[in-house]
This record gives sequence, C-alpha cells and structure tokens, in this order.
Amino acid sequence: MKTIKNITKITATILLFSGSLAPSLLASIQPTIVQAAKSKKHKAKTKKFKLSVPAFRKEFLKELNKERTNRGLQPLKEDPQYDKATQDRTVLLSKAFANPESENDADIVHLDKDKTPYINKYFDKYNIQHDFIGEVCNQGAVGLNFKHKTKLYVMDPSKYTNKIAAHESIMGYIYNDGPYWAHRDTLLNPKAKRIGIGVRLVNDHLNPTPSIHSSESVTEY
Repeated sequence: MKTIKNITKITATILLFSGSLAPSLLASIQPTIVQAAKSKKHKAKTKKFKLSVPAFRKEFLKELNKERTNRGLQPLKEDPQYDKATQDRTVLLSKAFANPESENDADIVHLDKDKTPYINKYFDKYNIQHDFIGEVCNQGAVGLNFKHKTKLYVMDPSKYTNKIAAHESIMGYIYNDGPYWAHRDTLLNPKAKRIGIGVRLVNDHLNPTPSIHSSESVTEY
C-alpha cells in the first residue's frame, strides 16, 4: 500500500480481500482525501488513534451478531482461546498484505508454502480442536471512513475510533466482498458457532501507511 502524501500517517489491521482497500482503490480516492486534509488548519493538532484490542473485539462481535440475528441466524460466541491463536496469527499479515500479488491471490495471505492454512498452525500451538468454516482477513487504513450518504471515502484520523474500525471491517466483509462473497458467507454461515478475533495496528517499512490488520476465525464447535 503506497503512502498517501499530506496526510497524518496512521495504520491498523484486519484481513479481508474483497472488502479491503487495494492500492488501486487508494490511488483513486487520493485526491478526495488530500482535499479533505488541506481544508484543516495547518497548525491543527491531529488526535492519534489508539487501538484497543478488547474494544475492537467487542464492537466487531456486536455488529456481526446484529447482522446474523437480522437474518435469523444464531449469534456467535467469542472464544478466549480462539482469540489468542487468531491474535498471534495476525503477525503474518503485514508481510502478506505488502505483497502486491495478494490482491488477486488469497493463498498468499491464508496458506503457507505447503498449502497449509496459517490459522491451523496457531490453533495447534494452543492445542485447540478445530474444524474451520473459514478465516477472513482485512486491511484498512487508519482514519479512512466510508460515508454512505456521499458514497465517498474520507480520511479523518482525528475522529477514528475502535468502533469505526470494527464497523468498516464488517461493512467490507458483508457488503463489499464481491465477486465471490467468501468472507460474507463465512461470517454468516448458519452452522457457525464460535469465533476468534485478532487485530493489530501496523506501521512499518512494509506498511508505511498506518493500517489495521485483522483476522477472524470461525468454527462449527
């Protein structure tokens, strides 16, 4: 993901292909974002976003279960052990998302060189029984918020919260996941019972624009 100029750099983590912002999309909305940034006073102080893993998890699960119950599906239960394994797994997302090929090849994000799902290894690490419905992952730039009334993305880190980060992730997974809708179908699977949620704030040499990377694992147990 390329750094957007003239914008306070902030980044967070979650893994979702169809719903995540690809570099091409970021490039297309860059003029709008820059214009919004220039409208601020030069000396205005920008509030720095602080990721709270518990707060993100709470908001993500709350909004996901609302989407499920609205469709007549049972709400998912968050599992503390799943959370540990999934949180550890997010460490690998920075390198995966930095790979330009990951935009068109989900295996780069989800599978190791032997084609074994990364999430399986982390569940094994904690001796957790698993029969996965699936894993979803997402990447979202900190401060980037989709305004549904105008249908435009606006960059405003000063108003970015854990609730907004979780909301943007859910919206991407469920409503912006074409053309295959695999992430939506995983999270809204009627057989799903439990979920693990991992999220990480990333701002490194591979991800110069601060981003939220997240991973969610869902099982039938």
